Amino acid sequence: RVAPGEQQPIPPNFCRVPAQDAQEAVAAGAQNLWFIAGPSTAQGDAVEAERYAREKGLAYLPTIDCWTGVYRQRTIGDVGAILQIQQPAHGQSVGQIMPIVGTAQFNPGQAEYYHFYIRGGQFADWTPLGRQHRNAVVNGQLELLYADALRSGNYVLRLALVHSGNIVQARDVIFSVP
Repeated sequence: RVAPGEQQPIPPNFCRVPAQDAQEAVAAGAQNLWFIAGPSTAQGDAVEAERYAREKGLAYLPTIDCWTGVYRQRTIGDVGAILQIQQPAHGQSVGQIMPIVGTAQFNPGQAEYYHFYIRGGQFADWTPLGRQHRNAVVNGQLELLYADALRSGNYVLRLALVHSGNIVQARDVIFSVP
């Protein structure tokens, strides 16, 4: 559980969906997957098997439950602009350089520019990614993601609209690096 005002932790690559959240999870794109189950006899062997599977990016049987809302792409603020991240997809595993594809449609009254920020892995707090972009983009390349330079782990990628130095609207997507 997270106390009010605390940030929700970055979710794992895989987690168990509680039965009461199954409908929301499926609507948000969660999938039923087959997993490798670890040994059930020796606790030390199970821990080692899980560590190995996570290092290699294998779909190891989840040991923790997802929390409510982990399946949703989060939206912060709303000035009426359209923000969408199509690639990387929510929950995708990325290991190479790839274009960030989506939409950042806004007018000068809504924002001065869009910018990406990243958190997770080696970034304990929100860190700017790429450069500021002053022109709107619809269903196109918004920026490049150099995932090959990131440590293994889970990340949150934030597409933010900025006006007068403040984020006025943002969209988050969660991805992982094997």
